[in-house]
Amino acid sequence: MSKFIKLLSFMLVCGNVLFAQPVEKCQLHVKTSPEGAIIKCNGELQEVSPTTIKDLKMGDYIVSASLKGYKPVCQNVSFDSEGRRAALEIELEPLFGLVLLKTVPAGVEIEINGKTYGVTPIILDSLRFGEYEVVLKKSGFDNQTVPLVINNRRPILIEKILASDTATLIISSDPSYASVTVNGIPKGTTPCTLQGIPKGESRIEIESDSYEKFSTLVTLQPNQEEVIDVILKALPSSLEITSQPRSARIYIDGKFKGVAPVRETTVEPGNYVVTAELEGYEPLEQTITVNQGEDCQEEFRLESNTGFLEIISAPSGVKVLVDGKDCGATKAGQDDSTEISAPLIIDSLLAGEHVVTFTKSKFYPASQSIIIEKGEKTKIQKNLKRKFEPDCTVTTTDGLSYKGEFAETTAGGGKVLETAPGIFKTFESQDISKFELLENFEL
Repeated sequence: MSKFIKLLSFMLVCGNVLFAQPVEKCQLHVKTSPEGAIIKCNGELQEVSPTTIKDLKMGDYIVSASLKGYKPVCQNVSFDSEGRRAALEIELEPLFGLVLLKTVPAGVEIEINGKTYGVTPIILDSLRFGEYEVVLKKSGFDNQTVPLVINNRRPILIEKILASDTATLIISSDPSYASVTVNGIPKGTTPCTLQGIPKGESRIEIESDSYEKFSTLVTLQPNQEEVIDVILKALPSSLEITSQPRSARIYIDGKFKGVAPVRETTVEPGNYVVTAELEGYEPLEQTITVNQGEDCQEEFRLESNTGFLEIISAPSGVKVLVDGKDCGATKAGQDDSTEISAPLIIDSLLAGEHVVTFTKSKFYPASQSIIIEKGEKTKIQKNLKRKFEPDCTVTTTDGLSYKGEFAETTAGGGKVLETAPGIFKTFESQDISKFELLENFEL
């Protein structure tokens, strides 16, 4: 019995072996971003991503991905049945280097592979592992290129000294505090030291009020120190004096220089006492300061010191003299019925006392003193006393002789004589035997 059972068991085992089905394996497709990562499964090396891991049994697996410049990643994958297919996508996180850049001078612009990252000193913590070309740039200095290789997270220190491609100007002048421009750009006042002047040709201009501008061209080399010491040439000074009214007599420091306008073209800087004089005006004196290189212009406005005189005479035609100077004669007024003259105006009489004389033929002359006030009008009404001076004789037919002042000839040829002051006598022509003018008289 036992042999039979053993035989039967053996036959069953053999049947199971003969008729058993093959078991299907599991597969895992691994993809990384970026591609090219080294893939391991349970520590066994596979191909680089993307790749498919085949012939996996049911169970748990640890899949790792590693790529230079990225953090390694491990993930668990489980298969709970035979023949499963799975896909695994892994996002790799990049690693960044740590770079400290320092330069002399500071403030240098950093350009890496064509991209600007700021100015020194600077810490760069956003560069991935790899090789770079760092360009250092600063105005006034030569560009410098530095290779950079980042293999790990260990900090990298880069220290560089840039070579200047500019020159230095040391500028002074006499007088000091003159303005300085370099290639048209203001750079301050003398004395000054100007750094960072571009190499090559530059135009230097030094300028100060009242002095001629200094200008020169210099050719500078990198790191050159050029000294410029200038004595500025003073501009000439001038002084021009005008007056209102014109033609005042001008004195400078007591010396007569002519009548205004007066121009002195070569005047030394300093103070000058200038006096303007004109008849009829108050003299005016001023101290004028002429600065170096200044075209000084001063106007003297003179104040009149004269007044006016208005004269009315009776009769008209009176000759008027002021201090012996003929100032004209009064003229007849508009009213022919009166002997009162029209006003005679005499202007520009100096303020002060004057003697006025009135004369007219056949009238007694008269004089009087007057006071002229500055800017005021003084009025005089003068009545002259008539002289009685016989100038002719008339002899009548009856032998009588009459002496008097001739007055007029009548229509009939007779004569009218003033034989006494205010007494007139008419002689008809047939009654006149003789008419004679006295000596020195004319009709």
